[in-house]
Parts: sequence; C-alpha cells; structure tokens
Amino acid sequence: MKQKHDNMVFYLVFALLACCQLFVMSQFELFGDEAFYWLEGQHLAWSYAELPGLTAWVMAFAEWLFPHHPFFLRLIPWLAAACLPFLVLAVNKLIHPQSASHHPAHLFWSLPLVGLVSVLSLPDIWLLFFTVLCVFLFLQASKKHHTFWFILLGLALALGINVHLRFWLVAAIIGTVTLITYWHHKTTLFKLITISLPLALIGLIPILYFNLQHDFPLLAFQLKDRHPWEFQLDHLYFIPVQILVTTPFVMLLFLKLIPKSKSYWSKLKADQKLLISTALAHWMLYFLLGFFSDNLRLNLHWPLLSYVLLFCAFSYNKPSTLVKWAIGSGTIAHFSLLITLAFWSQQTPLSQANQRITGHAQGWSELAETTQQLMQAHRKTDILADHFMTSAALAYQFDSIKNINTLPHPLSDKHGRSLQLQIMGFQSPSQHAENSLIVIEQTAIKLQDQVEYYQMLCQQLGGLQLLSQMNTKSGNKTYHFFEQHKGQCDMPALFYGSNKDSIYRGWVLTEKDQLASLAWAHTNQKRTVPFVQQGIEGHEMFSVLDPNDYVLNSFEASISDCSNCDYQLTATFKNHSQPKQTSQRFYP
Repeated sequence: MKQKHDNMVFYLVFALLACCQLFVMSQFELFGDEAFYWLEGQHLAWSYAELPGLTAWVMAFAEWLFPHHPFFLRLIPWLAAACLPFLVLAVNKLIHPQSASHHPAHLFWSLPLVGLVSVLSLPDIWLLFFTVLCVFLFLQASKKHHTFWFILLGLALALGINVHLRFWLVAAIIGTVTLITYWHHKTTLFKLITISLPLALIGLIPILYFNLQHDFPLLAFQLKDRHPWEFQLDHLYFIPVQILVTTPFVMLLFLKLIPKSKSYWSKLKADQKLLISTALAHWMLYFLLGFFSDNLRLNLHWPLLSYVLLFCAFSYNKPSTLVKWAIGSGTIAHFSLLITLAFWSQQTPLSQANQRITGHAQGWSELAETTQQLMQAHRKTDILADHFMTSAALAYQFDSIKNINTLPHPLSDKHGRSLQLQIMGFQSPSQHAENSLIVIEQTAIKLQDQVEYYQMLCQQLGGLQLLSQMNTKSGNKTYHFFEQHKGQCDMPALFYGSNKDSIYRGWVLTEKDQLASLAWAHTNQKRTVPFVQQGIEGHEMFSVLDPNDYVLNSFEASISDCSNCDYQLTATFKNHSQPKQTSQRFYP
C-alpha cells in the first residue's frame, strides 16, 4: 500500500512540474543565447567557435521537425530533462538494488535550478543529461561486463563531448576517480580503455576538424579569453549564493551526506565512492577556480551536477527528518520559481528582478515589428544590427537569415561570438550599410561608453541619421534606428537618473538648446520635469564631444508620493523632425 502511495506522489509531482515547465516554455520568447544557437543551427557545421555543436544540431533538428515557435525549439531538451528523474532512480537502484524509494528523484526535483535549465534550450540540460546517463551506463557495464553497455557508454561520452568543455571537465574527473576506485576491477578497466574510450574520442573529431581550420577558437575563448586568471576575492559570494539557489535545507543535506570519517568511507560501496568523489571534486573545483575565472556571466548553475550525483549515491528507504525537509522545501521552491517565471512572462512593466533575469527573453517580437515597419517606411532592404543577440533574434522573428548583417560589438566579443559571426558571413563591413536599417540597442552599452561607441559607429559607417527610437513595452531595452547619411552624425539622447529619499536627480545629454521638454512617467503617472542646461566641460566621458554643441540638461524633482517607483524619462525636442526619445526604465 505504501509503495502504491509513493508511486502516486511521484507521478503527481512529475505531472505538475511538467505542466508548469511546458507552460513557461510556451510563454517566453527565445533567450538571447538560444536565438544564437538557433542561428548557428541554420549554418550547420562540425563545431562552432565558442561551443561544440550538439546544442545547435538539436535546435536545427527541432526547427526542421516542428513548427517555428520557441516552445518547439525547447521541446527536445525538455524531453531530456523529463528523463532525468527516471535516470536518477535507475542509478540509485543499481547502487542499492533493494531500494524502492523515490526519494532520489524527489531530491532531484528539490533543486530549483533543475526547473530553470529544463525550460531553456541551452547546453546545461544536455550536460546534466549526458553525465547522469554516462554514470548509469558505466554502472550497468561494470556490473554486467557486457560489451553492449561499454559501447553505449562510449557513444554517450562522444555525444557529451560535443556539448560543452564543462563536460570534458566532468568526464576527466569521473575517469580519474574510476581509475582510483576501480583499480582492482581489471575487466571493467580493460573494456573501458579498449571499447568505451576509443568510441568517446570519436566525439572529438568534429571539434578538432573545425578548430584546426580556425586556429582553435574554442580553446582560446573557453580557457583564455573569457577568464581574467587573476585572484578575485569577490568570488566568496559563491557560498551564500549556492545556499540560496539550492535552498538551505537541501544544502544542509548535501553537507551532511559527505562522509566525515575513514571508517564510514571504508563501509561505502565502490559505486557510492565514485559518485561522492566526483560530486565533491566537481563542486570544489568550481569553488576554487572561481577565484581566478570568469565572474561576469551567470555561473551559479555550474555546480548543479554535484548535488544531483551526491543525492544519487545514498539509500533513502528510511529517510531522515532532514531529507523530508529538504524535499519539501526544495520542491516548494522549485514550484515557486516556475510560477514566478509564468507570472513574469505576463508582467508589464517588468519588475527589476524580472528585468535582470528574463530581460533577454522578452521584447524581440516588438523589435521585429518596429524594424519591419521602419524598413517599409524608409525603403530599406537589409538590416545592420549591433550585436549577436539582435541579429539572431531578428533572424528568428523574421524566420529568415537573409539580408541581416552584424557590426563589431563589445558584447559579441565578450561572449566569444564575433568569430562565429564572421564564419557564418554575418560580420558586416561598413559598405553594407547603404541599403540597411541600422538597429542599435543602447542598453547593451554601459552609459560611460555610449558616447565613444556612437562616435566610433558614425566614423565607421561614414555618417548616421537617427530615424526613430523604441523601448520595449517593459522599458528594459532601448533601441535606436539609423540610416547611413554622409555628413551627418546624429547621437541619441543619453539619460541618467537616480532615486534617493523621494528626490529624482539626473541629466539628459542632448545637442545645445534642442531639448523642449522633459517628462517623468511611472505607469499612469506623468509629470513635467524642469531642467537646467549645464556645460559638459570637465566630464571625462564627454571629452570627445564639442562643448559648444552638447549640454547636460540637469533635473531634480521631489516626488514624495512615489518614493520607490521605477520610472522612465521622455525627451521632446524643438526640432520636430527629431524623434521623441524615452529612456530605459530606472529602478529605485
């Protein structure tokens, strides 16, 4: 009777989580990186400059098989994610044959980050899937010694190698631990070396083929360019962040399950030692490397695999109170995250947290619609976009990769996408601008770098005329649209604002004597804001501008009834041919 009840609970949780995940998948537009992997999939290659090819290959297959919609691009990775609870249970059953508990799967679901990686078509879910699959296949092979399982293991490793360099790291850890833990299993090691390893190395062939042609950009970016390789004390945030994203009880269980004594360690099975050693080595490696490696990008999900592997290693036939609390609190957090994402997909305007987390997965359809209208109005046949996300998202929205080119941009360099854009024929020289609508995301450039960027862009393209501006409905992104115009060098207004103690302060950089009015707006509240012109002399970020041509329009306003409001500023100009411009959303 108890087993039947446990089965019902397992499948109920599975069904509820699946429904929540599928709903979230259907509501969000493609995340910027997802759009770029789709774009790579439209240029099928053996590998790519910043990543191996599997993610792009899967997206190309999904695009061929299913209708053109973000939900369907995410469906195959989601199916892999849906298999993972069953793989976790299968691994646990191989280690503890007498166990009939579903607790390992529930602990898997108690990790909220599992929900996040399950709803996106990114390499992370494939890393998790192929690692757990390889562990399952290895345990099967080591117990049955049948050649079939060693062949499957080699093929799974070959596919995993084509996901990400982080899989290489996991495979290296597991391989090292296997040699140490199973050194007396001569038959297992022999078949691993003679069957699985050669098949796994086949997975390197497409990567080597591509990288030999392009001077190994994959290694250059992943191992050198993206990392400072200098000590960064601020990486200490890693520990409190991991406690937060795994939830406290789950992290406490993770720490409690770590063997504390030699006598306890000696009683463990070899299979348990394999998973525990791999999980701890994986977690510690990311903790230590983080002091020297890339902290600019979101990396809080990197140790996710460590928790999954450790939770697979133990029997939970008699779960402790801590296990029950971990499962309960973690699963609630998992559901809460998915419900929050579902709510955020409908939220207008975006809250600050929503903007920071989902901003790159919203607003693309608005951008495409405005771009299409302006191309028709100004008789433009091509698009010249600023960076890789704009190009990829517009290409996806238009369901066409034709007539889109991309300018050199710091964001493309930062994410290692510049070379890949060149290889695919998207990195555009300035001569492509004549018949192009030029699309620039102002919010992709730091405020202190915007003047220099626009001046460089104007010089590179031989002149710019500002045609229009748009903010996504959430206000989290600001776009400007230009056309090439010799002898003219328009620069959009630059906005800065702050909110402290109900006093709103800031400035708007415009051409001298051109600002007619400045308005403050929060949802339905709108107010005119007085401003005073000030010179730009002495401001280093404006040093390339002529102080006779540009001014800072400074403002200060007390809005006591909206002390913690987010807001936007709108500048109207005396020259009616100059488009009205609205700032990005400023948050308190």
